[in-house]
Amino acid sequence: MRTYLSTGSAKEDSVDASFRISYCIARNGKNHTIGENLILPSIKDAVSCMFGED
Repeated sequence: MRTYLSTGSAKEDSVDASFRISYCIARNGKNHTIGENLILPSIKDAVSCMFGED
């Protein structure tokens, strides 16, 4: 896995971020739906707060 400040493309970075989240969910033995029901909405809210709705 690359570091936080990577030099990859946005698509590669999004795949890396998705993998890291999925890995954390699996490592903790949680059901994959926790990502859909809790993590994704939380990340969307955080990004919206930081960068605006657009």
